[in-house]
Amino acid sequence: MLLTIGFLLSGCWKTQSQKESPYSSLVKTESTLIKVLYINNDKFYRDYGFWLKQGFPNIQFEVVSYEEAIKKNDKQLLFEIINKENPDLISIDHSIFEELIKRGMLIDLEPLMVRDQYNVGQFVQPVIEYLRHDGKGRLFGLTPIFNSRALFYNKTLFDRYQIPYPSERMTWLEVFDTAKRFPNHEVYGFEYPLSDFNPMILVNEILLTHGLSYWGPNSKKLVQSNPQFEAIMSKVINAYQEGYIYSSEHQDTETVNVAADASLEGMFLSGRAAMTYGNYYFLNDIEAARFNKSASFDWSLVPEPVDRDSKDSTYNYTLYDIFAIHSNVRNQDLAWEILKYIHSDQSAKNISLSANSGGLSTLQNYVTDKWGKSLSAFHQLHPKLDGEVKIPFNNDLAEAAKRATLDVLRGISSSKEAWNQISTVVEEQYVKRNEEAP
Repeated sequence: MLLTIGFLLSGCWKTQSQKESPYSSLVKTESTLIKVLYINNDKFYRDYGFWLKQGFPNIQFEVVSYEEAIKKNDKQLLFEIINKENPDLISIDHSIFEELIKRGMLIDLEPLMVRDQYNVGQFVQPVIEYLRHDGKGRLFGLTPIFNSRALFYNKTLFDRYQIPYPSERMTWLEVFDTAKRFPNHEVYGFEYPLSDFNPMILVNEILLTHGLSYWGPNSKKLVQSNPQFEAIMSKVINAYQEGYIYSSEHQDTETVNVAADASLEGMFLSGRAAMTYGNYYFLNDIEAARFNKSASFDWSLVPEPVDRDSKDSTYNYTLYDIFAIHSNVRNQDLAWEILKYIHSDQSAKNISLSANSGGLSTLQNYVTDKWGKSLSAFHQLHPKLDGEVKIPFNNDLAEAAKRATLDVLRGISSSKEAWNQISTVVEEQYVKRNEEAP
């Protein structure tokens, strides 16, 4: 009797490593080849491959690289690679995902999800909204990582000057008005971090928030000069001129002295600016500055500035590494199990510990808080899905815009003259684009 009881108990007291994993039936199969489309072999193993091999030790992963197509910016070459190599799993940038769906190159994941009672509710829902929009209501892929923007603020400075904290769903105008309340001979109200100062970068950010584009729908028609464009540019340049937004180019003597002893990390990280704008990576920058004792302030964050007429949405969701199953997959069930594993709790833990993660996990349980700060600001807003906004800010346009706006800052020209210069370059680029189109 005692031997029998002991035998039964030993079966109940297996260690964690002895317990059956959800993929145990696949692990026990004979070695199977899975071909994965990824930018290159090294990056695949850095990002996913090493821990995928732990979950699927008997699976041989062969990477189909599309690095050449990326370097040449050649979509057609990418399609040729897929058709020639027939990868089972496809990991692709969001910019090409919708076109692969239209070409019938991906399988619809919905039937597999229904069959396995797969819980899509575990994901950050704005990401699922975005992916369903690409698939006309159906899901053709999932992504383990996303990024978005938030408004960061220095609570210590707000308390010192008795200014109310930023609220959720502020417009850019409200952000500017709040920034203006800080005495700019002591601190800056706002810093828009730039490695190379160009006022038009912030202008473009605000244009994007308002859904304003240099191009018309589907890039077929040039949007003619819009009073809003010039008004936004004038507002930004005026803010730089008055000194309540930090500019490395144009400040009065007193403000320059404030900036002189600030670290190269930037005004916000040095405790010299009350607000700034950034993505998930910026959390690490703040904590690094605090760890190095270059900053000793309390801080928090709220969702990014929004359009007054669309306060619940943003164009700023970025999806990375969308994983999908090729329509010519050799082993659909195995590819589906691997795709599920990439989006599992274990995967999210691996991604959160990786220096190559690139952003936030798309699983809701892993985007709750960090360093005691709520991360809800990064996924409160819904993605704007009412049309594509095109701001083709290439090198030529960026340089022309930089020259034009700096001339305004220096008092050489007016905002209207600057906008006319920028519009001329936009027109030239539109004509050139159409001439080069097949």
